[in-house]
Amino acid sequence: MVERVKESRRALEACRTEEERAEQELARRESLCQNQRQVLQSLEFKSSTLERTKANSGQMLSEAKETEREISEVERKIASTSNNAEASARLQEIEQALRKLMIEKGENQRELARALESVQRLNQDSGVATEAEVLSRNVESLRLTMQRIITENPGLDSTSPRDAEQILHRSIEAARAQKDSAGAKQKEAISTRAAASARVELERGQLKDAEDQLSIYQEAAERSATDTVEELRTKRGQCEGELREKERCREEVVQNIRLKSLQRELSEFEQEVETLQQEYGVVDFAGKAKQVEDLRSAVLSLREHKSRIEGKVSQLVDQQRAVSHQLDSSLYKNIDDRHRSALIQHEVSAMATQDLSRYHSALDKALMRYHVSKMMEINRVIRELWQQVYRGRDIDYIAIRSDTEDGAANVTSATRLRSYNYRVVMTCQGVEVDMRGRCSAGQRVLASLIIRLALAESFCCNCGILALDEPTTNLDSTNIEGLADALADLIETRRNSSNFQLLLITHDEEFVRKLVTGPTHPCDYYYRVAKDNEGFSFIRQCNVIDLQ
Repeated sequence: MVERVKESRRALEACRTEEERAEQELARRESLCQNQRQVLQSLEFKSSTLERTKANSGQMLSEAKETEREISEVERKIASTSNNAEASARLQEIEQALRKLMIEKGENQRELARALESVQRLNQDSGVATEAEVLSRNVESLRLTMQRIITENPGLDSTSPRDAEQILHRSIEAARAQKDSAGAKQKEAISTRAAASARVELERGQLKDAEDQLSIYQEAAERSATDTVEELRTKRGQCEGELREKERCREEVVQNIRLKSLQRELSEFEQEVETLQQEYGVVDFAGKAKQVEDLRSAVLSLREHKSRIEGKVSQLVDQQRAVSHQLDSSLYKNIDDRHRSALIQHEVSAMATQDLSRYHSALDKALMRYHVSKMMEINRVIRELWQQVYRGRDIDYIAIRSDTEDGAANVTSATRLRSYNYRVVMTCQGVEVDMRGRCSAGQRVLASLIIRLALAESFCCNCGILALDEPTTNLDSTNIEGLADALADLIETRRNSSNFQLLLITHDEEFVRKLVTGPTHPCDYYYRVAKDNEGFSFIRQCNVIDLQ
């Protein structure tokens, strides 16, 4: 069984191999057929190109033959033209005569155009326009004839000069005849215009007479109509007067009738009153009528009051229904509990606001006291430093003032300003004035240094670092010496403080010498910043003994 399966597999593989070989052979033959088709198509394209080339060659050959015939014809004409020099001269004379004829024709056309304009302007209703059109057509035909002659001049070289001269004379005679005809027609048009003018004048006179008669008739008709209208107005006025009189009489009659009827009714009422009085005796009718009127008034007022009450009741009922409907809605559910909680929250907020107001007032008062005490301390330090440093006699001392310092005694005020405008003042002989704009540059620099020292003295207890950059700018030697003494005293006072440091930057070596050579000896060395030969900065520690 296994051998049979193997043999079947080998047979199947052989069949597959044979099938693949057959497919390869088929593909090779198909490629050969495709190549043959391409070669056949190229041969067909070359044959069609060859046929088109043959057709183009035949056409080019016929065109070459036609060109040769045209060249021979031109050469023949050139030969005939060279043999007829006298004919060419004659043709030139003919062309000059034709140009003169064209000039005369242009003048005739201009005269005819002017005549046509005058005839058309004065006799639009006559038959002159038709004749003018005929003349213009004749002139146009003459112009076309002349143009044709001019265009035909190049072909006159084949005719004799005598024939050309005869043609010219005939053309001139025809132009003159047309000119004479146009002049006759122009004269006829002028006479027709004169007759039309006379007829227009006659009709104009008749029209004027008719207008005069019409105006006379209109005036007579207007007068007649005016008289008739006046007569009718008079009659109308008379009729209206009679009508008013009759209306008045009618009104009088109606009033009389009404008066008689009222009198009769009055007499009847009087008789009834007398009868009732006889039956019931004497009655106070006036008092009874008054009582009736009072009762009617009371009834009316009660009805009005009742209506108002009913309206208010209905309005209140509607409001009650609306309120009940709102109370039943989810918006007002548990309204009492929510109102109670909101009331409690409101009271708590009010109490908290009151407490915060008290705390704010207390804090404001404390800040004011602290501000006043610190300002007093700063001004005390500034005064001491100024009297120690400044060597002049024009300023006793300086101080810092603010806009709220004048009311500092009333520290219980809850409306204290939250911002302060500080200013520096100077005192001289008990008079205090602002220092801005009234001091020199040196005094201003010295004041700023003293204020900085005072601020450092008052506020920099835990961080006592003070940096001074060029403090001797704009100061004279006396004030420089005083500033050096003040800085030395400050350093001596703070010598025992471990957190006090003074950083001084200056170019004034004399100021440094006065500062370090004093009796207190504030430092043992200093640092000098300089540049080497290459332009680089370096720092060198120097001993203060070198300055002594």
